[in-house]
Amino acid sequence: QLRPEICGSKDSWTRFQYTMIGNSKSKPQYAGRMLNDIAREEGKDPYDIQCDLLRDDRLGTGAIFHTMSEEDVERVMQWPRAMVGTDGQYAPGTAGGHPRSFATFPRVLGRYVREKKVITLENAIRKMCSLPAMVYNLPTKGLIREGMDADLVLFDPATIGDQADFANPMEKNEGLDYVFVGGQIAVKDGICTGAKAGSQLRLRSEPSTGTTSRIHGREDLDTVLPYFGKETKAALAEFQKEHDLYASGEAGDMTKAVL
Repeated sequence: QLRPEICGSKDSWTRFQYTMIGNSKSKPQYAGRMLNDIAREEGKDPYDIQCDLLRDDRLGTGAIFHTMSEEDVERVMQWPRAMVGTDGQYAPGTAGGHPRSFATFPRVLGRYVREKKVITLENAIRKMCSLPAMVYNLPTKGLIREGMDADLVLFDPATIGDQADFANPMEKNEGLDYVFVGGQIAVKDGICTGAKAGSQLRLRSEPSTGTTSRIHGREDLDTVLPYFGKETKAALAEFQKEHDLYASGEAGDMTKAVL
C-alpha cells in the first residue's frame, strides 16, 4: 500500500539509486553500501529490502542520500552568513554512519580551506565559532577572550584533515592535537582523555526583541539564491511562487530548512 506513496511514478531502482545504508542493528554488514547494490546481490527489490530493514530495526535504520552538489556546497560556504555545522549522529551499538558525524570541521579546514581555497582559514574559524555564537546568542562562546568559556581546539593548519569515509565513518582525524572543554583537556595528542566537562546549551532570546535569530522572508531568500547551483535555484524558485507563505511570515522557517 505504501509503495505508490514512496516510489511515486518511479520504479524502485530509480527511486533508491542514491540511497546508502548508514547503519542498521539487524544488518550491520549493510553499513556503507548502496541499497540497489545490496538488492542486486540478493536478487530482491530495493523497496522490499528497505521495508524489511525498517521493520527489523524498528524504524531505527540510518540512511545516507547522495544527492548533494559540490558546486552548491562551495557556493553556500562562501556566503558571508553561512555557518559550519553538522547534523551527523552517532548510533551506539551499530556499525556505520556518516563521516560528517566526526569529520565535518577537519574536512572544511583541510579540503575547503587548505586544498581548494574556497574560503580563508580566518573566515572558516569565524563560521565555526564566533558567527554561530552570535546567531544563537551564546555570549560566552566563540571567541578567545578573558571571561569567555575556555573551549579551545589546537590543530595544525598544514595537516588538519578528515580520514573518515562511508566505509569507515569513525576514522580518526589528522592534525588535531588538543581539545579543551571548559578549561579541561578532553583530547591530548589526538587521544580522548575521558574528561567530560561539557554542559547543555540552551537557546537564548535576543535581549532587544525577545526573539531568536533566523532568516526571514523574500529579502533574505533573494540574497541566498546567487550562491546555489542551477538545480537548487529551480527548487527554491518554487518557494517564491507561494506568496501566501511570505505574507504569513512562514517562509523564514522554510528557508532555514533548505539551508
